[in-house]
Amino acid sequence: MTLTLDLTADLEQRLIDEASRHGVPPDQFVVEVLKQHLPVRDRDEQFALGYPAGYFETTAGSFANEPLETPPQLPIEIRETW
Repeated sequence: MTLTLDLTADLEQRLIDEASRHGVPPDQFVVEVLKQHLPVRDRDEQFALGYPAGYFETTAGSFANEPLETPPQLPIEIRETW
């Protein structure tokens, strides 16, 4: 299905900015937003493997700009022997 939307200049720019922030084209971003906000018809689809529909699509790469850091190793606790 193809839709034509009349967006204000401000709304259009917000859409472009948000899509860019997520690294996808604006049309793909709109489709993802619709998927997240429209009710799911198939409950099994929503809870397949225990995750809500679209979970992995929306979380993939969410830490791309936040590298994980390993804290320094704490000293080993020496316990009393029996």
